[in-house]
This record gives sequence, C-alpha cells and structure tokens, in this order.
Amino acid sequence: MELRQLNYFLEIARCGTMSEAAKCLHVSQPALSSALKDLEKELGFPLFDRQGKHLKINNYGTYYAQRVRNIFATLDDASTTIQNSIKDREQTIYCLVNLPIGRVGKIIFRDFYQAHPEIKIRIGFKKTELFNDSSIDMVIFGSTEELSSTKSRISFGSENFVAVLPSNHPLATKDPLYLRDLRNENWIIGEASPMRTCVEEMFSQAGFVPKIVGEMQLYTDILQLVKADIGCTIGAEYTWFDNEDKELSIRRLADVQRSRTFYAEIPEGIVPSQATQYFFSFLKNYKRFSRSKQENLSNIS
Repeated sequence: MELRQLNYFLEIARCGTMSEAAKCLHVSQPALSSALKDLEKELGFPLFDRQGKHLKINNYGTYYAQRVRNIFATLDDASTTIQNSIKDREQTIYCLVNLPIGRVGKIIFRDFYQAHPEIKIRIGFKKTELFNDSSIDMVIFGSTEELSSTKSRISFGSENFVAVLPSNHPLATKDPLYLRDLRNENWIIGEASPMRTCVEEMFSQAGFVPKIVGEMQLYTDILQLVKADIGCTIGAEYTWFDNEDKELSIRRLADVQRSRTFYAEIPEGIVPSQATQYFFSFLKNYKRFSRSKQENLSNIS
C-alpha cells in the first residue's frame, strides 16, 4: 500500500467518477483504475459500488476514507512540526561561555539582539544541563595567551587584569597605583587556573610573595570578601563587573600589566546555522572591545 494509492482513493471518492478524478490528478484513467483495484485487492473489500460510469462510495469506503484523512492530517502535522523545529533551530544559537559575562557579554548580546531580534541566543556554562556536546554552536572564552585566528576562531577584544580594593582602602584613590604598593596587603585569589597563573606572575614581577588569606572558586565570592575588607584581589576589568560598585575600587596598575583576549570559536565538525554565522560575523567585526580602542565600560550604559 502506498500513499499515492490512498490519495487516488480520496480523490475518486470526492469526484464520484474515474474520469473526473483522473483529470484532477493529471493521471491516465486506466492507471487510476488499476491503482484502485490494487488497493481494494490488498484490503480485501470493495470501497465503491459501481453504477455504470459512476462510483458510489459504500460503508466500507466511507469508514476507510475517514481513517485515511486522519492519516494525512497526522502526516501534515508531523511535517509542519519538523519544519518549525528546523526553522527554530536555524534561528537559535547555543553559546557555551567559559568566562564571566559581566559588562562585555551584556553589551555584546544586547547589541546583537538589536540587530537580529529574530535570533535567540541560549547561553550556558560548563557542567550545566543546558547543553550537550552535540548542541554547542559556539564557544566564547578568554585566554591569557595569544591564539591565531582561523576560519572558525576569531578574537573580538581584550581586558586588563586590575587591582580590586575595598573603596575605603587607604590606597583606593592613589594615582598612579603600583602593585608593589600593595605588597603588605592580604590577598584573596581564585583557584588554580590560567588566570591564577598569570596573577602569580604579576606578583613575582612586582617583587613580592603575596599573603594569601583566601582562595575561592567563584569570582563573585572573591569580590564579596573584598567588600568585607578582608583583603584585595586581582580581577578581570570587564567580565568580573556589571555596574559600578561603590564598595569597590577597581584600579589599573602602573607597574605590572597583564591581560586576556576574548575569543569566539565554532567547534570542530559543526556545520554552523545561519544564526551562528550571523553572530560569528558580528563578533568578527565588533569594534567596541578592540585592542586599538579600549573603552571605559563604566561609562557605557
């Protein structure tokens, strides 16, 4: 049994004659007649009562026609659902973010959404249930090492590592501020990571071994301890902060500078959707966080 046979059957039932149905279907009358006979033979019962050239659908045919219409309706619904799903997937970006979003992410995603309001970006982090490996369209991450740009990986900005002090600290407004000025302070730093390695190099270059009183996994916890006047930290200038915080003094250092670069990468083996291509191109041409023109994000609304 084929869908073509079922379609022929419904058209014969609608038209009432073989010749009219053949004309509507753009097939020959013998071919249509043969298809109907094959269908009735396979079913084991007639679908029509023959009255000369006219065909009158019988009780078997009436019942069977309703079931066939239900089948076609189900197929149409499945096709529509799949097409909508494909369209939705093409307009959705699953973006794995391996660094805090902060002001960088807030501004980038806002600007992109204003340009492409029809596209949805689903943002996830490592070890969350939002993504599995097969659903990731793009990875955004930071690196303290310079990585080469490729067709699937581009850089779109950078940020400095800065000293973060309680706002009431005696050196909070010192200008310029040197890292060596803070050699006698208590320090709160993150757990082992490329950023921590970079921070340890900053201490070494400044010529002292820090007195570490706390090691935290989350940068938000580190900042809370700084606010509590337990110690100072080295933080990421843009991604660690969203809005201005009156409890903190965020200071670039005059003697020791380190930074990390923001990268976007399409994972190997991924065929990027149209939405992913739009976002990748958007980041590639994004100028707000370029090295050539770093902006003070605290002044950006």
